[in-house]
Formats: sequence, structure tokens, C-alpha cells
Amino acid sequence: MDRRQRHPPTSTSDGAPLHPSLLLNLQVDTASDGDGNDTTASCRTSGGAHDVQVTLFAANPPGVSRLQVVRSAGASAPYIVTTEADLVLLGVPASADSARTRSGYDYFVYKLGAGEKGASSLELLPGPVPSSLSLDDSHVGILRRRDSYLIVALCYTSSPGKYDLHLYDSKSGGWTTKQASLDQQQHMDHCHVNRKVITVEGDAGTMAWVDLWHGILFCDVLHEEPRLQHIPLPPPLLPTRELGGCPRNARDIAVINGRIYYVELQIRTMPGSSSRGSYISDGWTVAIWSTSATGPWHGDCWHQDYKLDASEITVGEKLVHFEGVAEPTLVRLQTGHPTLCLHDSRVVYLMAKVDYQDEKAWVLAVDMRNKTLQAVAKFTADRVPGFCFTYTHTRVSEYLKMQI
Repeated sequence: MDRRQRHPPTSTSDGAPLHPSLLLNLQVDTASDGDGNDTTASCRTSGGAHDVQVTLFAANPPGVSRLQVVRSAGASAPYIVTTEADLVLLGVPASADSARTRSGYDYFVYKLGAGEKGASSLELLPGPVPSSLSLDDSHVGILRRRDSYLIVALCYTSSPGKYDLHLYDSKSGGWTTKQASLDQQQHMDHCHVNRKVITVEGDAGTMAWVDLWHGILFCDVLHEEPRLQHIPLPPPLLPTRELGGCPRNARDIAVINGRIYYVELQIRTMPGSSSRGSYISDGWTVAIWSTSATGPWHGDCWHQDYKLDASEITVGEKLVHFEGVAEPTLVRLQTGHPTLCLHDSRVVYLMAKVDYQDEKAWVLAVDMRNKTLQAVAKFTADRVPGFCFTYTHTRVSEYLKMQI
């Protein structure tokens, strides 16, 4: 008999139904033992000596959901490679000795399900992974098909405009590689650096590799000779901004209900406050653009849906009496430098600290259309160095069909 304690993941503590999309913490919890719930699944490691157990602990946004991995080996933490539809690709250290490099990891596909006929599962990817491939969310995405999936990675080569397209097919259980080329009529005036992968889908299996500073490379990965199409992102909110460093704190992109949505956060610096890379924030602006997920794509295909200045945000009716949170959080939100995540077509989630003396933060749901602070939730950032980008949008909860 299974004696694990059950914690149904399809409802919240107040009985509200689980939202079809979640904010998933990229920092994976680890344990040597732990309770499961109806999303729990397990699998043997590649060496066959140990079990790995994975469980989703879900929370409605702006609460942040988390994965827990229970395993008996490995000194380094597991990590989330990417997520798409009901699938999460995880890297887990194969042993304590081999965990110092990514080559010492086992890779598992965690498929979410619930109920007697749709239990969650955990599958070990057969090795080896192509030697030139780095499994991380800046290069790797998942194309979900009816009864299978492809893990797809776009990697640079030494030839300009030429890329290696690595594909793992769950049906064959093996990797193949194709050559993908940028159309010769297109020209990029910058070096494209992959920062995020989005799955557009369609009959051709369209996926996109996004340089969040500059533009998007679209690719029909199911074609025998896939071609790449480049489109630029909308111009930055601050035209004179020098684009450099990691953009993940201030820019995000997602496919939502048949459209591609892109969001940018631009922080204003108080004049004279910049010194050695630090500054004092004087507020910020955030904007959302969108374009069709079916194309055609070109430089002026983007439409600006919303633009909001921090000073315009008011507290929503549900938060007026949320004592000790709403007003301090709103002040911190309006004058600080939050991190950003796009969740749906009109709501953005920002993480901000009210008190920089501790490791607590607030995740804030801002309704761009109504210009309101819609909801807040506490977040513990004790394992996030520098308080940076730490969670991502996922639709895995849409596939949890367990009755409650």
C-alpha cells in the first residue's frame, strides 16, 4: 500500500481551482525523503542504483509553484532545463562524484497528469546527449505532439547563418541532427544570442529562439531542410539604452492563446545616482507588444497592446484592506527595480523587495489594462544569488485533470 501523504495539487488552500498556468520556481527543492501527492512520479537513475522522485507543489499565481526532487545521490542541485505543455525536462546529478559538470547529469522528462488514468510519469532520457549540446533553457525547447514529443536545440556553428538543429524523438528514443540556415536574403546586424526558446507549434512544428535584446529566429523544425527566419523585436522603450548583459530580469516572451506576447521593463535612473554599476531607481515603465503566432512576420508586425508607468498603478479593491502589504509593496514597486515575468496577455508579474535587510520578497500581479496591483504573494529568495530572474511561466497545471 502506498502510504505517502496526498496533497491534491488541483486546488488551493482556500478551495479555489488551480489556474491553468503557473509561475514555476526555477530553483528546485531537494530532499533525501519527502511526502508526495498525486503528481508524484519516480524513475531509476542511469546507473540503476537509485530512485529519483519528482513532485509538483502548485500554487495559484502570484504564488510561485515549485518542484521537489527526492534522490539519494548528487552533491549539486537538480535544475529545470525547460517546460512545455504537460512536460518538464529536468537535469539531475547522476552521482556525487559526477555532479561537478553538466556531463555528469541524468536527464528526465516529467509528465504531469492526475487521476487513475492520467498519473504523472518520470522517464529517463537514454544517453548520450550530443557533445556539442548544452542543455539549458536558452537553447532547448520541447515540441509536444499528440502521443510523443521532440526535444529540440539550436546550436551555433563556425559558419555565419548556419546552425545545428539537434532533435530527440521520444518515439525512436534517439538524437538526430539537421542543418538549419538563415535565409540568404536576410541580414542580422548583430550577433544573435539565444536567451529563451518558445514553441509556436503548427503543422510544420514552428519553434523560435529568442535573443531578448534583438530579435527572434523562427524555425519549422519538422521540415527536412529547415530554414530560419529572423524578425527584430520592437525598439527599446529607451532608444539610447546600451543593450548588454543578461536581459531576463527586464524582458520576457511567451505564446498565449495564438499570439506571441513580448514585454519590456525599463527602469529610470535618478540623475547623478549612477556609480560603479549601481544606481537609484526613479520609477519605471513597462509595455506589452504582440504579434500573430501564425505569421507572416516582418519588422513592423508588432502591435503595442499596453504601456504603463509605475506612478499610474493603484491598489485593486481586493487589496485595499490587505494591511501591511499593499501600500508598502506599492511604494517599493513604484520606486524600486523589480524583476519581470509575462504570464498572460494583460497581466505581468513583478518581484520586488520591500525590506532589503531580509530575503523575503513579494510577487506582484499588475493588470496592465486596468493599471492596478491585482494580487500579491510572499516569496523566499534565499537561494537566488543577487535576487535575479528566478521563475518562469508554465502551462503544466492545465493538464491536471484530477477531480477534487
